[in-house]
Amino acid sequence: MPDDFPTTHVLPDAIAAAPGEDNRLHFVMKQRRQRRPNIGKPIVEKYADGEWHALDDMAATLELDRDHVERALLGMQWTESYGCRAEKRRTGNTVQWRLFKTDRAIPVMELLAKLDPIVKRLRTEARKSQAAASPATVGLIAHDVQKLLTEWAEAAPTHSDRARRRRSTTAPVQGGSDP
Repeated sequence: MPDDFPTTHVLPDAIAAAPGEDNRLHFVMKQRRQRRPNIGKPIVEKYADGEWHALDDMAATLELDRDHVERALLGMQWTESYGCRAEKRRTGNTVQWRLFKTDRAIPVMELLAKLDPIVKRLRTEARKSQAAASPATVGLIAHDVQKLLTEWAEAAPTHSDRARRRRSTTAPVQGGSDP
């Protein structure tokens, strides 16, 4: 920082008086932390249900500033913080958000391997004429999809399961011990 740059008129005297430190950054970061409370957890608890919710309704229900709620949701959208993934859409003049908990994830290759045959069967059934199409076959295909969804909902590993499995399969650092 140049010596001729005046800092005393920007910062309070108590902050500017400490020599040898970058007090301006410390002061700004402290102000930002104090300005807004952390609201991610209440948003996730109330709205991480996979449904679309209007931003204004979310802010009113939580009794918080609309901008504060929107910034928290943008953070979730960009970084998937709080164990959630956020999606945004506009409908008319309203902004809506949808939150999904990311505690369970299914590998893409498994999805492709198990759903591709079902999609092919559906396409085959769709190509048939209306007289030849079988509602019973479509019902069986729907049942197969439902079985897969139930299987994934019950058996999908959580993030902590995957992390535990990763730790147990990695070799310990030479000279160290594996807990």
